[in-house]
Formats: sequence, C-alpha cells, structure tokens
Amino acid sequence: MNKHSNAFGAAMVAVALASSVPVQAQVGPAISIGAFDAEEACTIYQQYAGRRAEYADPYVYASYSSFFTYLVKDCVQNFPSLRTALQAALASSGKFAQRAGGYVVTGHLSRVSGTGGPAPDAPDMGPGGFSITSSSMFVTMDFTVKDARGRIVFGDVVTKKIEVGSDINVNGFRATSSQGGPGLYAVLQKELSQAIARKIAFHFVPLAVIRNEGTEIQLNYGAPLIALGQTVQATAPDGSAVARYRVTSASNGSALAELEGDGRYQRIVPGSQAIVIENDDPAANGPRFKRTPLP
Repeated sequence: MNKHSNAFGAAMVAVALASSVPVQAQVGPAISIGAFDAEEACTIYQQYAGRRAEYADPYVYASYSSFFTYLVKDCVQNFPSLRTALQAALASSGKFAQRAGGYVVTGHLSRVSGTGGPAPDAPDMGPGGFSITSSSMFVTMDFTVKDARGRIVFGDVVTKKIEVGSDINVNGFRATSSQGGPGLYAVLQKELSQAIARKIAFHFVPLAVIRNEGTEIQLNYGAPLIALGQTVQATAPDGSAVARYRVTSASNGSALAELEGDGRYQRIVPGSQAIVIENDDPAANGPRFKRTPLP
C-alpha cells in the first residue's frame, strides 16, 4: 500500500512540475532577404540641345548645325529601405539567423493606391446631424520564401492601409486634417515590413503563450513585431476556447496582454498558439462580448 501511495505521489509531483515548467524558447531557421521589386514614381522632363538652329516656324527648322531632343526620366524610389527594414524586423525577434544557405525571402511591391492629401468635404446633414469622410493610402505586396533548392515553402499577400486625411462636419462645425509627402511612404514602409516579418516569423516559430496568470498572458515575441495596443487572439491547445487580448506592454523578446471582453481564458495555457489581428483588419472591430438576453 505504501509503495502504491509513494508511486502515486511521485506521479502527481511530476505532473505538477511539468505543468509549471515554462515553454522552451524556439529558434527558427536561417533566413536571408533577397531581391524586392518595387514600383517607382517617375516624372518625365523633355529637354532640348542644339547649336545654330534656324527656324522657319516654331516647329520646323530650316537648317541647323546640330539639333536633337530627348527625354529624361527622373525616378524616385518610394520604398528605398524596405529590404533593410524587413531584415531589422526579423532580426529583432532574436529567433532567426540571417546568413546565406538558408531560406530566402523575395517579393514584389505593387503600385501604391492613393496619394494622400485632404479627404472629400463631408456633406452637411442638417441640424443635429454629423458626417465624416476620409482619404487613405494602401499598398499590396506579395512575397515568397524559398529553400536552398529554390522550392517555395511559404508565401502570402500583405496589404497595409493608413488613413491620411479626414473631414468631420458636426451641425455646421467642420474639422479637417491631412498629411502628405515622403513621410507617408515611410509609415507605409514600416507597417508593411513589420506585417511581412510577422507572417514569416510566425510561420516558422508560431506566436504562442508562454505564461498565464489570471486574465493576463505572456507571449514569446516582443517589440517591434508585437506592439502596444495590438489585438492578439489565442486558442487553447485542444481548440476548446478562443480569447482575445490587448497588448499592454512589449519588450525585447516577450509581451504581456490582458483579456479583452468575454472568453474562456482559463483554458488559455502555456503552449496555446495565437495570432495578431492587424489594426487595419476588419476583424479588429469584431465583437468582444457575448450577447446575453435580458430577463
């Protein structure tokens, strides 16, 4: 009897110790950033060069010693540091070595839609009414991850959108704001590189809960891939529960998030996998609470 009791007690202690051990940190493969094609904004200038040109009229010359016209295309790369920004975002996780011989990321940046500037005038809705209009810019990028043999092992399409202008009309009172210039491309570049880095990083080393305490969880990634205020959705290991959390702090290598709304948070334990809901994703505005009929 004592032998059985001792065996049972030892088993319970082993289970307790196993449940209290934090999830071991995972290290991902080596990833290098390859070529990225990006659209350029170009302006064409018509230029002239000539010597001793004599004109019969403004468009036809009678004689010349030397005369020709040519076009000069002045191009500006709107996302000059996208590749280095993506390298930095992946390196910040501390989980991926960046060297040759591993996986290679390549991508193509589509044309940017919208140019920034003020939003359309919000219409007057009459006494007691209000209206809001906005303008935005968005950019789409497709990327692939290939192994050393050139085989595609992962790929996705990422679209980022930022609001650049708004016009609010409330009972005759109007407030307008807008922004433009190269700074908009810098914001888009940052948002895009971090979104792509999240996709790649979480594919190889999934975002996961490494500690839970009440309604708070700790994640295995931190800033800048996980930012303050972001929404994280965690799923129990057996899929029996899903809960949403709001990131309350993010440091190097880990982040803390607090339960937001209703959710069976008791089932969200270390090892539960999670996803980041991007701020411009419609799912970010989804319901947080369950509907309960009133008596």
